[in-house]
Amino acid sequence: MWFKRLALVGMGLVGLSLLLLIGNSISLRLFGQVQQIDVGNWGDQNSVAGGFEQEQNALGETYRWTQSEAWVRVQGFDSASSRLLSLQVGGVPSSLPVTATMQVSTNTASVALPLVQTARQYHLLIPPTRQRDWQVRFDVPTQQVLPDPRFLGVRLDHVQIQTPSNVWTIVHWQLLIVQLAIVGSIVGLLWLLVADWQTIIGISCITILVLLTITGKFVLVAWAWQLRLLVVTIAAMLLIAWSRSLIQNQIRPLLTPYQYRYLIIFSVIGFFIPLISILFPSFGSHDRIIHADRLDQVAQGSALLLDKLYEFQGRETITPTTFYLLTLPLKSFFNNNGLIIEGLYTFLHASSGILLAVTLLRWKVRPIFALAAMILISAMPLQMTILWWGFAPQIVGQWLMLLFLASFSFQSTLRPTLLSISVLSVAIWMHNGVALLAGIWITSYCLLGFWLDSAQREYYRAWFLSLLGISLIGLLAIYIDLFMTTGANQQRVVTFTQYLPAVINGLSASFAPIGIIFMAILGLLPFLKLEQSKKLLLSASGLTFLLFIAVDIFFGVQVRYSYFILPFLVIIMMVFIEQRLNTIKYTDYVVVMLTLLLYGYNLYPWYDAIIYGVKPSLLGLTH
Repeated sequence: MWFKRLALVGMGLVGLSLLLLIGNSISLRLFGQVQQIDVGNWGDQNSVAGGFEQEQNALGETYRWTQSEAWVRVQGFDSASSRLLSLQVGGVPSSLPVTATMQVSTNTASVALPLVQTARQYHLLIPPTRQRDWQVRFDVPTQQVLPDPRFLGVRLDHVQIQTPSNVWTIVHWQLLIVQLAIVGSIVGLLWLLVADWQTIIGISCITILVLLTITGKFVLVAWAWQLRLLVVTIAAMLLIAWSRSLIQNQIRPLLTPYQYRYLIIFSVIGFFIPLISILFPSFGSHDRIIHADRLDQVAQGSALLLDKLYEFQGRETITPTTFYLLTLPLKSFFNNNGLIIEGLYTFLHASSGILLAVTLLRWKVRPIFALAAMILISAMPLQMTILWWGFAPQIVGQWLMLLFLASFSFQSTLRPTLLSISVLSVAIWMHNGVALLAGIWITSYCLLGFWLDSAQREYYRAWFLSLLGISLIGLLAIYIDLFMTTGANQQRVVTFTQYLPAVINGLSASFAPIGIIFMAILGLLPFLKLEQSKKLLLSASGLTFLLFIAVDIFFGVQVRYSYFILPFLVIIMMVFIEQRLNTIKYTDYVVVMLTLLLYGYNLYPWYDAIIYGVKPSLLGLTH
């Protein structure tokens, strides 16, 4: 029996290897014969090294000045034939001798090229290589042109690598192993979820198509990109293995096999789309350098981080180190701080929709509306925008609040547990804004419960005392720092009538493409039929949201309250639709179709933001 199973697995691996090998070659033949590097433009740093910062002249031409040594890197595939390397050099320093040359070399060949003052193109044949990683190296004479303090080499404008059209290229065996491991991890993840064989085959086929497309369309970064995807896929599989009993015993019984299939499909797709995007090697979030530097400071023993937060009008505040302490263990395995931070917060953020769906399922909401909620929260542009800008502690803090909400739904009573208190504690100490929002939310919940739910006052009292123990000192410190700091203040003096339109425009952008009318969902709360404790949780979130809008309007002190309220608005909307509109025929299918259309609508600008660096507006998060 075991021999037969091993034989079948072996045959499957051989067949999958052949499929990937042939598919990669076809993809390279169709899409990967010409690779362009627009030097000085978005994402060139992954393929070009040894240059100064990106620059652009009055004509709109982008370029980098090289240092004395520069490289163009190519990774992940073999070539049995020569390639044509084309270099566009926009110029050299005016003081460079007329006899100067640039030495261009690969692993097996080298040539000296004459340099001239005017723009020039060079075309070189690169010998065949069987190495996974190979590079073209430039050794360039440098000159200083005052008042510029830099020693400049050549102005590199464009690089192109072309494979002959009649040549079939194959991927390196190491890349093939990575692809096999990714597909195997996806299959393992689905097997742990007890998915049916149609789901396993379907998602595996989608995975293979994605990997083949990456290889052909993004040749220069295919190896690095897929290696990163392997790491997060294995991490996801291990997480599913750890939580398997919870899924099978607490969530799956709430669903029919048909519903469970679609929950798996959309969960996997919705989880991996943000990860595939943010892990694109040419991408770097806006705040990557800031967080990478803070992680180094914490790793070196610093316990005090200062920042001038825009939300607090530029006042100097203390930045909690909680996020960086949680991230610190990953430095033992990876040496890229930016990648560690982006990978961690995206991995957590990508599961936000799943946590929302689990919460609704535990609240006895029909599975199709829980699925719609998961798709909708993932489809809102605000969710993608905050990933692009890289507000890491806030992203993780918001995820922890959703985790708190989901874990709370599994409790049979309102009594504080070690798990719920721990999750809330970490959320509150994650970021100043998150501490304010979460602290006021839970405080409002306790006060409302103590007032309106007398039968369970002991639990609300226990929560209030727990909150005091967790956060009173922290909240007090934030407010003291906020209003009594002696740090630099960049406050803009604006009147109420000037600032109110800015808040309205910010709210409209926060809930795009639906707009500010999305806030009206709060008015549906009185019409919901829920357990009183659940209704109070939602009411407390609405009161917190309205309170911080008022604080923003009257005092100009802004926290990202729209990001905080978004999942609660989605919960209220789905519960209302199920309870009040479900008598209308086909309501559930219409809701799912609209959320899928919204998700598809958001993918196009998201693609542009990741691949081409089109900056998404920050208006919905910071106005």
